[in-house]
Amino acid sequence: MSAPHTRGCSASCTWSDDIPDGEALRPIPALSGLEGLVASFGSIGLDVRSSIAVPAVFVEPSVGVTVYRVVQEALTNAYRHGEGTATVDVREHDGRICATVENRVGHAPHGSDPGSGLGLVGMRERVESSGGRLTIDSDGGRFRVRAEFSPAGVVVR
Repeated sequence: MSAPHTRGCSASCTWSDDIPDGEALRPIPALSGLEGLVASFGSIGLDVRSSIAVPAVFVEPSVGVTVYRVVQEALTNAYRHGEGTATVDVREHDGRICATVENRVGHAPHGSDPGSGLGLVGMRERVESSGGRLTIDSDGGRFRVRAEFSPAGVVVR
């Protein structure tokens, strides 16, 4: 190996040491990072009750990232626009990965404006690009986001 290649490798190997501690401790955007994600919302004051049963079957990495991002966006919305406890349920059901986040509709206690709805649009686009199906509803003072995926990333109907 020539000297320039060695220097490039050396520089790329030490680059990770430059990651700030807070950045290095962020949950990984994958199914395995869901518990940490939920805990991070608890640490900023959102009461979250979770039931996370990650499937033992192989899950396409893009599906895992999308499940994580759906839960993240839904909890962000619960924090900004909801009140009371948010519930998170992620499990395998009938061969599909189902993620549901639900909260009471609130009066924006965290000083946020009503929002543009672009987070929900982006969530739908992300879910559909991973072959999933997204259902968003508000009923009886509750707001619910439910996403369903095939672990292999094939289209869910």
